[in-house]
Amino acid sequence: MILLVRLAVGLAATALALIAGLLLLAFMVVNEPPAGGGLGPDGTPLLLGQSRLSPEQLTAWWNQTGRTSASTVDGATLMALYSEAGAGLGVRADLAVAQAALETGYFEHFPAGPGGANNFAGIAVYDGQNSGAGFPTAADGVAAHVALLREFADAGFADAPVHAAEPGCCPTVGSLAGVWATDPAYAVSLLAIYEAMLASAGLPPDGPPDGGGGVGSAPGGPVELATIDGITVAASIAPQVHALVTDAGRAGLRLTGGGYRSPEQQIATRRNNCGPTAYDIYEKPSSQCSPPTARPGMSMHEQGLAIDFQCNGRLITSHANPCWQWLNTNASTYGLYPFNREPWHWSRSGT
Repeated sequence: MILLVRLAVGLAATALALIAGLLLLAFMVVNEPPAGGGLGPDGTPLLLGQSRLSPEQLTAWWNQTGRTSASTVDGATLMALYSEAGAGLGVRADLAVAQAALETGYFEHFPAGPGGANNFAGIAVYDGQNSGAGFPTAADGVAAHVALLREFADAGFADAPVHAAEPGCCPTVGSLAGVWATDPAYAVSLLAIYEAMLASAGLPPDGPPDGGGGVGSAPGGPVELATIDGITVAASIAPQVHALVTDAGRAGLRLTGGGYRSPEQQIATRRNNCGPTAYDIYEKPSSQCSPPTARPGMSMHEQGLAIDFQCNGRLITSHANPCWQWLNTNASTYGLYPFNREPWHWSRSGT
């Protein structure tokens, strides 16, 4: 009888262990990070996946910025913490670091002053409030940030210390705009930092699995070009440009200029006008360049929808220029609008 009881107890224990194992396996499957990497449907990087930058590359980028962390730990330690937390939760550590740099001004400014209660991503900070969530250590703050990104991207994950208002709403960087932050240009600012990080390691912007395109590509994909009257523009506006140049000629004004720029040409232009470093080329506000120059991937020239006009062989640099005055009166008829800080620059959007 004792033997039978022991046998029954043993079988019951084995069964319980098997059930516990199956439950644990189920938990692991539910919480296994979805496959990530590449670009989402909106053309911006997916938040889940493997970081393109190693801890060493993240640290090298940080050192290159020349900044000093006002956090409770130094920058190199932060890079290591983000790499570890990202690998553990299947979140892109490089994108998390880029977001933290955006939210904290490169770890120099926090909602609650220096250290910022180890809040690296404006967690629970709302417009007009100088508060937010607090965490006991830098490691806790980084882990909370990375877990919250996972919850934003993955509706099946619910282990973030501070929960997402809309779990699973935001699988890509682009989808964070208007949800994580109200700024409609939030994703553009974040990607500018991220692409500078990649550039510091000699890596190109993210692209789809087939290797084509990328964040830095001209919006809308490859541009169909046409050269008309010596000006290369998007084929979609070539007839209007031809009509504009022809009509200006009838008024005694010879309009020429530069239109389309390749991504490589835009980078070279930024280097010339903004400075030689990765920050200068990819992150510096265009207003701080001389003359102002859009970041790579953000210029209307890269879409073939902007022209820097010359009047009778010379760049238009003044609103008193007769060609500018003619354009100001007539260009809108042909779908081109001025960027008033640059008398030479006319585009489909005025930017």
